[in-house]
Amino acid sequence: MREFALGNFNGSSLSLAESLCDNLKISLDELRDKSKRVYSLMLHRYSDINISTIDKFVHKIVRTFAQSDVDELGKHASIPVINALTDDDHPTQLLADWLTIKEKFGKDLRGRKFTYIGDGNNVANAWLIMGATVGANVVVATPGGKWAPKVNVVNQALEIAKRSGAQIEVTSDAKAAATGASAIYTDVWMSMGDSESDRTEKISALTPFAVTADLMKLTSKDSIFMHCLPAHRGEEVSAEVIDGEKSVVWRQAFHRRTTIQALLYHLTKGDLMGNK
Repeated sequence: MREFALGNFNGSSLSLAESLCDNLKISLDELRDKSKRVYSLMLHRYSDINISTIDKFVHKIVRTFAQSDVDELGKHASIPVINALTDDDHPTQLLADWLTIKEKFGKDLRGRKFTYIGDGNNVANAWLIMGATVGANVVVATPGGKWAPKVNVVNQALEIAKRSGAQIEVTSDAKAAATGASAIYTDVWMSMGDSESDRTEKISALTPFAVTADLMKLTSKDSIFMHCLPAHRGEEVSAEVIDGEKSVVWRQAFHRRTTIQALLYHLTKGDLMGNK
């Protein structure tokens, strides 16, 4: 989708990690752990030779495991570094999600509840932060313990909510979280990087948090079902729900392109400055 978005701007993309490793015969670990400053410097230099044809402007889009890798690249980079996904966060996905929500319900979200149910993973973390940022009433329902959202993320969302007026709730009661909700969101139970040794324990803990037709009956009449895809039908969501009339998963997927395009455009024009 990132490549498709660039193509609509008559731009192109290059996987520098793969190219560097192939041409310089170094490992990804070496590139990740020892060469971040050099890597960022190369990205800056590549902007002069037009790696992207969007006004000869380069963006680094990072999809990786460790959040620290993105943070370190951003620390040394002189060009925008976009977090496309890490173990801790998935902000670009949430841009598409909240555009889909506002497309459905309009800009005024007062009186509505938006609920995530399932694994307390990067999507759950991002759901809390983005919900707090836009001033919405967001709920995350997960098992307790190690499958819950990160405590520091919950605290960050609560701090943002103080300024935005959002309401933040984290619970282990899936039915209460679903009751009256305008949106139910879930994600796969085994994410990339999860240990297979945890599968049995994790699936057992998350089974009561599956999104079923009965759970959707607790939601508001105009509610929607959301998923960032790919989905495992019969696991975190039933086929009846994800393929049903309340599902907006394909609209979400469509907006991955539109929101990435918007992000690239406004970064290129200098309208967005990120964290710097």
